[in-house]
Amino acid sequence: MSAAGPPAFRLASERRNGVLLLAPEGELDLATSPQLAGAFADEPIVLDLRGLDFIDSTGLATLISEGRRRSERGTPFILVRGSATTQRLFAVTGVEGLFAWASTADEAVSQARTE
Repeated sequence: MSAAGPPAFRLASERRNGVLLLAPEGELDLATSPQLAGAFADEPIVLDLRGLDFIDSTGLATLISEGRRRSERGTPFILVRGSATTQRLFAVTGVEGLFAWASTADEAVSQARTE
């Protein structure tokens, strides 16, 4: 975070072959998690983490909650691996195995379509 405040949070979305692709940028935290959660829809979702600089416990809880909800409903929720810093959060907290992962958005969309 700079002296000017946190970086802007942006959330891009597009539909690809029946899959909702969400691409957040900036920090996923207490202030921005509700915006991401509000974008989740009842359709296959790919969440591209590559644009995130930081994820706090609230952001992580949002992803875990959505992942569990989708697992119960059988709706795909595929995460595209982010930076080493963001990926470390998933490994250190022991939740990496709760999610389906892909290396690229295209790979994730393809995976979501076959689940």
